[in-house]
Amino acid sequence: MPILDLLRKFILEFAYLFNEMALYLLIGFFFAGVLHLYFPKRLILSRLGASHFMSNVWAALFGVPLPLCSCGVVPAGIALRKSGASKGATVSFLTATPQTGVDSILVTYSFFGWTLSIFKVFAALISGVVGGLLVDRFDRDADDKELDRKSFSSETIAKHIEREGVRDKSLKAFTSYFLRDQPLALRKWMLLGLFLATLISMGLPKDFAALLNLNENLFLSYFIFLAIGIPMYICSTGSVPVAAALLAKGFPAGGIFVFLMAGPATNAASIAMLYKTLGKKSLWIYVASLIGCSLFFGWAFDAFYPGIGPELSERFQLQNNVHQHGSNFLIGLRYFASALLVLLFTQDYFRKVLYFLKSNDDQKKLPIEVIGMTCGKCLAKVTSALQEDPLVNNVDLKQNGFGNIFVDPKSDTQDLRNNLINKLKDAGYELKL
Repeated sequence: MPILDLLRKFILEFAYLFNEMALYLLIGFFFAGVLHLYFPKRLILSRLGASHFMSNVWAALFGVPLPLCSCGVVPAGIALRKSGASKGATVSFLTATPQTGVDSILVTYSFFGWTLSIFKVFAALISGVVGGLLVDRFDRDADDKELDRKSFSSETIAKHIEREGVRDKSLKAFTSYFLRDQPLALRKWMLLGLFLATLISMGLPKDFAALLNLNENLFLSYFIFLAIGIPMYICSTGSVPVAAALLAKGFPAGGIFVFLMAGPATNAASIAMLYKTLGKKSLWIYVASLIGCSLFFGWAFDAFYPGIGPELSERFQLQNNVHQHGSNFLIGLRYFASALLVLLFTQDYFRKVLYFLKSNDDQKKLPIEVIGMTCGKCLAKVTSALQEDPLVNNVDLKQNGFGNIFVDPKSDTQDLRNNLINKLKDAGYELKL
């Protein structure tokens, strides 16, 4: 096949996948913004102080809808731990949160329907609770034993809320989180997932899974996807189109489900960060419980829904061939959502071009290094925290943590330095200026 034909087919396939999930992803961004800004932090803190069953349940329940990836969730988990959450509740939160998220749930629905989406939420919740209970049973530290109580004291909650500061709940803050922070945080891994899905869809033959005989050796497929998913970084939303493309090639649904659980929940960077925070024993319990739950729920999905794999595969291939389905209004809405998502994914480039077209003579430049940044969501969170200061005009920060802050030239550098350091510490990161 000529290269131009391959390129044309690749673009069409990529555009189809992008268009399929764009509308649901935007809806997910909206609800994630509501959760982020308006869900009461006091309610979360009041449920996570004790080393008992309900603390782990609440931690998993709070984590399931949050749109945080496996390394973006680590600073949030560390902040909970420092605020007094038990080790078990922290592990429950860290296990359940990266597997789902309201954006991931809706994108999963766009490809697979409600059956797999609901099962995915249920599996994330149970695996979070199991991991927390095991840590409570085998690695409770002295602080957990000494402070074992049903909830945080009112004084502890008040101090944490005061330290965090008053969260801006204005329409401007919501719009920024909905239309700027989330799209830019997810962009890299979402596009990578779509790219891999397109390559799989084009490159693998339809009978590839049959050639490997994986449908006759289900547990082999579970371990293969487990080995791929644990060290790999891919967010829960970005993993969905990859899973859809693999399912379309005949891979068993249970193995795909193992990938959807283990891939987003772990990666090498987050494992290293958790080792420093929770210690070796809790880390091993966390990884072991995630492996066990992934294998169990992969098997359970195949056992309880034995015919759903070919059914979902056929549905995906049918959509892939038709490329347009639904009413004219729905088709138009999907195209509009795709166009809007493209603008949101590229907005920072337009902003940088406009900014650097202006004169920088009146700008003071502060070189910075942020410790702990490992993904796009970390980048968006750090940038947003820095831009909250009215003296900061622009933030030019790379994903490796290095960059510059452009500030008002009349600002007191030392005071500004201290303010920015405090803002990043509150967000869970360390900042070098």
